Amino acid sequence: EFLYQIQKFNLTQPEKINDIILVSWDVVAMFPSIDNVMGLKACHDLLEKRDVLFPSTTSILEATRITLENNISYFNNVAFVQNNGTAMGPHNACSYADIAMHPIDHVINNNKDFSIALWCRFKDDIFCPWTMGLEKLQEFHAWINSLHPKIKFTMNYAEDPQEGIEYLDTRVYIKNSFIHTTLYTKPSDTHAYLNPNSCHPKHVCSNIPQGVAKRIKRICSEESEYLKHKLSHIDHFVNRGYNRDFITTEFDKCDDLDRLDLIGDPEISFNVESKESGRRVPLVLDFHPSYAGASRAVNKHKNLLDLDDSLRD
Repeated sequence: EFLYQIQKFNLTQPEKINDIILVSWDVVAMFPSIDNVMGLKACHDLLEKRDVLFPSTTSILEATRITLENNISYFNNVAFVQNNGTAMGPHNACSYADIAMHPIDHVINNNKDFSIALWCRFKDDIFCPWTMGLEKLQEFHAWINSLHPKIKFTMNYAEDPQEGIEYLDTRVYIKNSFIHTTLYTKPSDTHAYLNPNSCHPKHVCSNIPQGVAKRIKRICSEESEYLKHKLSHIDHFVNRGYNRDFITTEFDKCDDLDRLDLIGDPEISFNVESKESGRRVPLVLDFHPSYAGASRAVNKHKNLLDLDDSLRD
């Protein structure tokens, strides 16, 4: 969605780009800093907007409260119970944190004193192309840090718009009156892709290169940046033991893809109907090379399932 919003900003507000300050914010220790009362209220308000209130809002909130109030950890043989905020490990932690931050996002986006052109938040990382000057930016920073006693933001901005600023796995910069993005990787990134000799189904390793190539194509708004990162990542795969000709072929398949098609439109939802009708019970097996004939064996003898009325249905 971030790349789509940048593309949309370029098209709808081009007159503002030359005056932009590229800014990123970080929510300090977001997960443990979210007050339980604040988080549960945000969840309640969102759950009550459902068309179908099942499971009940009460039961979902009760389950959420259990995960919040029973997070126990040990340090030096001493047990600690987290009494506020959420741990990062539970399956619901990311969704809970996003929902809890939504009211703050809403207040920020609807403040008339600061006309926010774009506020892109992913978890605790935020990007904003600022259009009101540095003095107003400092004022805005102080204001958002006053919205909640425990939710605090740190700020970083690009002094040179052509050099840009890092946000997630992108570097955002301004060139020729357009906001551009290119791939960013941390210096500590070893690009340790799955070894092709690893004990995984063959298609797993063979699909990784094209997935990486599409990601680079999607992120890089300039062709020169795409080609630069394409060559460097081919070398990364070769260093992991992949065949250079195979990797090059997989990356070449992405050369003619339309970047806008890869970005897509997050505002469009697709209703995909399952091709399977009725009840289906999956057979899940741990992978091992010696199981190569397992699917053939099941398909060969699945007529035996039809001998039982309940299995046939």
